[in-house]
Amino acid sequence: MSSARGPAIIRNLNRFDVLNTIRLHDNQISRSELAEVTGLSQATISSIVSHLIKEGALVEEGSHPLAIRGRGRPLVSLRLAPNYMHVAGVKIATHQIVVSLTDFTGNVLMSENISCEPLEFTASQLADFVAKAVRVCVKKAKMEFSDVSGVGVGLPGYVDCSSGTVYWSPVFQSRNVEFGAMLTPKFDVPVFVENDANLVTLAEHWFGLAKGLKHVSVITIEHGTGSGLIINGNPCSTVHHVNAVKMAVWKRIPQVLLSCGRLRRSVFVYPRKSWTIMPGSTCYAKLSSELRTAINDIARFFNKWVNISGSGSRTWSIS
Repeated sequence: MSSARGPAIIRNLNRFDVLNTIRLHDNQISRSELAEVTGLSQATISSIVSHLIKEGALVEEGSHPLAIRGRGRPLVSLRLAPNYMHVAGVKIATHQIVVSLTDFTGNVLMSENISCEPLEFTASQLADFVAKAVRVCVKKAKMEFSDVSGVGVGLPGYVDCSSGTVYWSPVFQSRNVEFGAMLTPKFDVPVFVENDANLVTLAEHWFGLAKGLKHVSVITIEHGTGSGLIINGNPCSTVHHVNAVKMAVWKRIPQVLLSCGRLRRSVFVYPRKSWTIMPGSTCYAKLSSELRTAINDIARFFNKWVNISGSGSRTWSIS
């Protein structure tokens, strides 16, 4: 059985490599350039691209901007077809739920912000709420749910993305919630549950400031802190790596909040209260300074680049 599965796995990996390379090159790359960048043979590239075009995942577009290369046929650009697939994304926070619908290139077609307190629901009720919110969002986009190929759910806490089990999260009343298993029967498509900071990191790596970088660390700050890592271009979601970043940040942040009267010592991790820290204030300056110090060593390891995201985002280059 393993020999039969081997070629199929390799084909799928090669297909992903081709699609990912086209995305990284902003939907402007030729077949010959794909072969050069991916290391795959021209014959393999030609076969994969032909199949993807027939499936509707890729489209050919005019002459490539660098088509003037002397004699021979002009190069033709390949790009992802936006309507090939659509995905629904759900962000569950302690104070709201955000539902978005995107196309194959990552364009947001519809987005809904729903103010609510997920902690007031049971896990089963929250799953029902999420399912209804997704279907409403799809309907507002004037689409059928049959047009959706998958649903991704991000939430704070410790999540096993392979099983969809949430070991702990501030949005649940209990621990070890099999949230993926609760959501799957409500949709006829694959459902993925992951830590929200890991998803932010992946999005930053695919579409944001970290596009094309090998090593990236993203720190998120909401009602608590989150962190995600990209190492050698691959997401790293192990608890040990994530906790290392969290400890680097959290050993400093509480001291700033304590000094500004924003935090009691009895409330340390994921406080239920939120604060507005105005830019220009003493507390803001202290927090910015301590954050920069806390992640300095991490930034040096991750290619001298780090992104701090909260309600907005700041990027610091460390010399």
